[in-house]
Amino acid sequence: MTRIFLPLVLSIFFSLHLIADETVVQGKIKGFDSKTIKVGIYKDYITNEKEWLTEAVIQNGSFKLTFELAAIEQIILKIEDKETSLFAEVGKVYNLGLSFDEEANRGQAFNKFLNLSFTFPKTSELNQQIKSFNSAYQDFFAANYAKMMYKGATKETQEFIAVWSEKKESSTSKFLKNYIKYTLSNLEDIRGGNNVTLENTFVKGQPIFYHHKEYMNFFTQFYQEDFDQLTLKKESKKMRQALMFDESLEQSLEELSILKGFESAELTELYLLYGLFEVYHKKVINQESSKKILTQITERGQSKENKQIAATILTVFEQHGKSMFAADFTLLDSKGEKHSLKDYRGKLVYLSFWSNTSIPSLRELRVMEKLHKDYGKKVHFVSINLDDDKSINQSIVSENGYTWDFLHFGGDYELRETYRVTTVPSYFLINEQGGITKAFAEGPIEMERTFFNTLK
Repeated sequence: MTRIFLPLVLSIFFSLHLIADETVVQGKIKGFDSKTIKVGIYKDYITNEKEWLTEAVIQNGSFKLTFELAAIEQIILKIEDKETSLFAEVGKVYNLGLSFDEEANRGQAFNKFLNLSFTFPKTSELNQQIKSFNSAYQDFFAANYAKMMYKGATKETQEFIAVWSEKKESSTSKFLKNYIKYTLSNLEDIRGGNNVTLENTFVKGQPIFYHHKEYMNFFTQFYQEDFDQLTLKKESKKMRQALMFDESLEQSLEELSILKGFESAELTELYLLYGLFEVYHKKVINQESSKKILTQITERGQSKENKQIAATILTVFEQHGKSMFAADFTLLDSKGEKHSLKDYRGKLVYLSFWSNTSIPSLRELRVMEKLHKDYGKKVHFVSINLDDDKSINQSIVSENGYTWDFLHFGGDYELRETYRVTTVPSYFLINEQGGITKAFAEGPIEMERTFFNTLK
């Protein structure tokens, strides 16, 4: 009897254990019934690419999302183009109230935010502790910002750091300790702290917290444009040789570790990843050489995290390269007629995304009018409006007498994400076969020269 009962007990135990390890986010929101809410995490804090974990349809003002996490993560909740975030722990249940303030988001083509509240807030819960620290940090920053910009507020900064360092040490949460530690390190950096001291204290000899937002915020802020400047130095000749001519990962890391004084190969590689990502479009390092080095990291990188970051960077570069086909779409124009991207095959397509909330968008539409008159027989001009109110698209066309295709995005928020449009206006040049010739191409003023030279 015992032999039969024991496996059953173990089965129930492991089933409950698996269920307990699932994180649940559930709650209420008005005005979004039948809309989809999804939850995601950042793949990394260098590319800031997102990975969506699951989604659910909002019904009767309620939603429930169940997903797995490997560790504490900053999670993103998204409805259409509206987002909010919180820190989620493995196996916890979060009861939330979400809302959207139209007035607070008025005039925002991007970065629309959802208001978030916790239904049962507890002061000991991670998000409440972070909120308490952030509130104190923001109050301190507001009161001392002017002094800090002139490298003052030394006494005030030291006192603030001392108080919160003591609270950090008394915390039982390792995540919270590192959150406070690296937020305070950013404060030291902003204040103009000694770079060598900062690097030795917060980077060299320290663990790499790939999935910790504040650690990676400090890392990317501290080393911003550092690799760019390093490659221009005379003493970096051997590193440039290793990167662009030998195209050797091992030699590049060896030379870079000497230049930066890094003892950790993993840290050296992370620095290189960030540097290659940052300078790619500046062409400081040959782009094809950058891709080859990144490919080598995906194959034999120092850590699984570095391998994954390299793969994500390559994907981002590829999606903005010449070999990718532009994502198709079917949208309505200002007259209500359907247009698909594939309908424009056979000619170059100059695709733009714009919004009525953007003055540069409206100004450059006027320039586009001349460009269309001069090159409209050889190039398809397609402008996609991102305003929620589709009547804006119609009125702009009518008031200005524009004669090329003005399409409305029609609530297709995925299209904007696919093209990675994070600001307007944004332009894309698409070839006759539908491939992307140039992502984030020049605006109409600069593009006139390109058309003149290539379409004579």
